[in-house]
Order: sequence, then C-alpha cells, then structure tokens
Amino acid sequence: MGSPHVHRWNACGGSTVLHVCNYAYCYSDRREGIQLGCYDVEGLDVLRDTDVVCSGLFILVYDRWFYGLVLAVTPIDIQLHDTYYVVAHFHYVMVAGALFAAFAGVYYWLPKWIGKMYDERLGKIHFWLSLIFFNITFFVQHFLGLAGMPRRIPDYALQFADWNMVSSIGAFGFGLSQVFFLYILLKAIRSGEKAPEQPWDGATTLEWTHLPTPAPYHSFETPPDLRN
Repeated sequence: MGSPHVHRWNACGGSTVLHVCNYAYCYSDRREGIQLGCYDVEGLDVLRDTDVVCSGLFILVYDRWFYGLVLAVTPIDIQLHDTYYVVAHFHYVMVAGALFAAFAGVYYWLPKWIGKMYDERLGKIHFWLSLIFFNITFFVQHFLGLAGMPRRIPDYALQFADWNMVSSIGAFGFGLSQVFFLYILLKAIRSGEKAPEQPWDGATTLEWTHLPTPAPYHSFETPPDLRN
C-alpha cells in the first residue's frame, strides 16, 4: 500500500601508490606525478593495480551521495522521506565510500601484512563483480522510493515486487563476490608469490621504507631515523 504521504510512480541502472585517507578522489596522469592534498599519485595507471582501481573508480558510484541533496528541498523531502529512496542514497554513501576504500586498503597493504602478492587478475575480477552487483542492488531502490515504497516494513505491495527481485539478485551477487574476495586472500596467503620489499612505486611511508616485508610483530623498537 505504501505511505499515504507519497505519490505513485510506475514501479516497473603494481606501479602505483595511493595514500588512501577516508574518501579520496583519484585522477590519472601517465606522464607526471601529481599532488592531491594528502594523496601522492605517481605515474598513476588507474586500470593496472587493483588497489588503485578500488580507491579511484569507486568515485563513479560514491558520487551518488549527491542524490541526497534533493532531500534538502522541502517539497521533495516530504514525498521521499522514509522511502526506499533514502535507503538507496544511504547505502551509496556508506558501501561505495567506506567499503570500496577498505578493499583498496587491503589490496595495498596485503603484501606488507603477509609478505606475499595477491593475483592482480582475480583482484580486478572481484572489483568489477562488486561494482556491478552493488549497483544492481541499490540503484533500483531509487525507483522503489520514487514509486512510494516505504522503508522499515516487513512486506510490500505487489507493485514493488519486480524491482525488489532485481535488488535481491544484486544483493546475492554482491555477497558471493565477497566470498570470492576471501578466496583471493586465502590464495595469496597459501600460494602467493613472495612480495618485494616495495611492490608499489612511490611507496614512501614508514611501513614501506623502514620495515621488512612482511612487517615484524613489533614494528619499531626505537623511533625510526627520518633524516634521510
């Protein structure tokens, strides 16, 4: 049935380093290194390394937090408040922003943690599967919200069934993609190639310049010498 205050629409879309802080923008310049605030990007090849793919291309989906700006318009917010439009907007911010950045961090620091390299080809497959199924899951929820489906309900009207089926298929696919992510990690731990001391060009932070790979249990018994 839906909330009485919402209107009805028809309910029928390894030669790189990137220091990942919270939400990072990533740009490519194949000739020169460039400085972006606290992010150093040297010789960036966006499609080459999995950590950069995750941390850079997630902006394609993370920018959908702008969809939330329309909720600042009072007449629109009255229509969309507590609908699945808000659910879709929230998850585009949190999953695309936080989770894809976490994937990037794992791919970037995994060689330092375990001393072995992961399979870049499998890492890219994981990224694209996650990106595709994530969008299948949450993009269609904008349509559900615009059509009037409220959030926080145990059941929904039949008019919302089709897009909910699409969203459910995407959710199962996204979940299975993370099982594949665990397989990549286990494969790297068990049979990955030995990681070099600095697998990423331009890795100049302390864990790469002052510690062996893999890092010891106690990182620094004495303060590191930073004069050089």
